[in-house]
Amino acid sequence: MDVTDPSVTRALLDAGIDPIQMHLSDHAALAIVPTTANNLRRSRCDGLLMGRKSPPFFRLGRTVRYRADVLIEWMQEISEDKFETVAASRARQQELAGQKVVNAQ
Repeated sequence: MDVTDPSVTRALLDAGIDPIQMHLSDHAALAIVPTTANNLRRSRCDGLLMGRKSPPFFRLGRTVRYRADVLIEWMQEISEDKFETVAASRARQQELAGQKVVNAQ
């Protein structure tokens, strides 16, 4: 996603985010991702948020940051799949959990 794209800039401004300040703290990321700070923190450990693979993040020292354009793109992908059934969501979660176990070994 290109942050110079006017629609991306508009989405950032609508969320109350200055497009120049692209690296967001947990608190600022909550303006884009409708969840709690605790769920966002937990998703960094278990890799799942809202039944999906959690959004990517990076660390600056001990501080966690999210790229605003990546969070917007992540939310758009979720909104495209909003009609998924509960059974399909659980199956995907189990599949992702199985991949984590295999990768850990």
